[in-house]
Amino acid sequence: MFDLHSHVLPFVDDGAKDVEMSLAMLKTAKEQGVELVAATPHCMAKDSEAVDDLLEKRQNSYEKLISAIKDKSEYPEIILGSEVHLCKDISDYPNLSALCYQNTNYILLELPGKNSPSEIAEWIYNISIKGLRPVIAHIDRYPDYDEIMDELSHLDVIYQVNAARFLTMGDRHLLKKIFKGHNRFFVSSDMHNVTTRVSNMGRAKEIADKKFSAMSNMLFEEGGRAVVENRSFPAFR
Repeated sequence: MFDLHSHVLPFVDDGAKDVEMSLAMLKTAKEQGVELVAATPHCMAKDSEAVDDLLEKRQNSYEKLISAIKDKSEYPEIILGSEVHLCKDISDYPNLSALCYQNTNYILLELPGKNSPSEIAEWIYNISIKGLRPVIAHIDRYPDYDEIMDELSHLDVIYQVNAARFLTMGDRHLLKKIFKGHNRFFVSSDMHNVTTRVSNMGRAKEIADKKFSAMSNMLFEEGGRAVVENRSFPAFR
């Protein structure tokens, strides 16, 4: 499996508090069958200088984490990215592409909570014409997901849903409704720690194999692989 939304880097945001927690999160993910994790710390930059600051902080954290890994076989591969908070002028930042998933032009975007779907669509369009491919983080968290997806239907947009949504009947019902509105999704953990916001990719995949069998492999592996390899994203068949 590929987990392309995590807050596993230490000392960067509201995710891992130290290297020890990062290692525990990664080891748990590996035990569940995750072979690659994207470290995607929050980026709420208000200008390009703030992007540079986040990139430096991210790199320093990554180096601390990598230096603490003694046996690579116990942990997933780690690539870098960022969960970028969408704002009006972000498409004008000259260094925006540095926040994409490593060696790709896919960029993970967290939507603002107080703007209309039409404003969101305009800002995402401005990003896409820069040659970047938007990925909307945890679309399942937005009450107006249907309006957002409708506004974005004419754009080349990918959607990420959180693995925890597979764990309860009510949330699975929500996913079924979300999946009817689009055909390009992948699942990630959005893990932040080892207690309350954990990696549950393994259990989610087990449930998806039964309840979403036609889509499960694409949701947990094929979609993520396409992003990491910077290929066109596969659609549900």
